[in-house]
Amino acid sequence: MNERELSILKALLTFLDGLQGGQVVEPIMHASVQTSLRNQGEMAPSLAEFNRAVLDCDRRGWIIGVPSRVTKQMKWSLSDEGRAALVEL
Repeated sequence: MNERELSILKALLTFLDGLQGGQVVEPIMHASVQTSLRNQGEMAPSLAEFNRAVLDCDRRGWIIGVPSRVTKQMKWSLSDEGRAALVEL
């Protein structure tokens, strides 16, 4: 994993950690990660970069996705494994 990917993962996990167990849809997560990286003086991640980060986090069990009953849109939250990974990043 390169530095760029690590920055995106850290921004994503940090945002979800701030929700304190809450759930959020991907467009809001992407906007938050973009803002976080811009505030650090980096280029905002593209949608493809963001999607790779979400897939990577999901594959590792760092985030938990649950489909909304009404809209069927996926809502994400941070898992305990994700909280531990955030400390290591």
